[in-house]
Amino acid sequence: MLREFARSAPGRQSALRGLLAAVLANVLRLGRERSGPGTGAVARERELVARFRRAIEERYRSHQGISAYAADLGVSEAKLRRACLDATGQSPVELVHCRLTIEAKRQLQYPSMSITQVAYHLGFEDPGYFSRFFTRRTTVSPRDFRARGPAADRLDG
Repeated sequence: MLREFARSAPGRQSALRGLLAAVLANVLRLGRERSGPGTGAVARERELVARFRRAIEERYRSHQGISAYAADLGVSEAKLRRACLDATGQSPVELVHCRLTIEAKRQLQYPSMSITQVAYHLGFEDPGYFSRFFTRRTTVSPRDFRARGPAADRLDG
């Protein structure tokens, strides 16, 4: 690159661009080779979070603690928390609560069940607690959410 830079021959800029591109490609390759084991760790964390999300999907209505999820996944609570935070920016509890909130919104959009029935359907033992949970998560009560109608809110938790 230095020799080409010192020259004033025609095509000098094109040659310099090409050489610079080659240097950058090699730097990128070296960086990827060094981050190889780390990439495997990231993949393992993402797989753990994917397994956790599948477990949530199967059991979110049971309101089991994060320790039970972690035990079923064969990891510590700390490892599960770290993986969830790294992969999603949310704690395991937040992921479970988000899933519960999405389902609550879905159920409240259909008037076939009363709000009390929705609470019990989602595994809440106390409809009052369900109402407080829902209001904290959405800033609107279940009754007001239902009154606003299906187009008033998205189901994104």
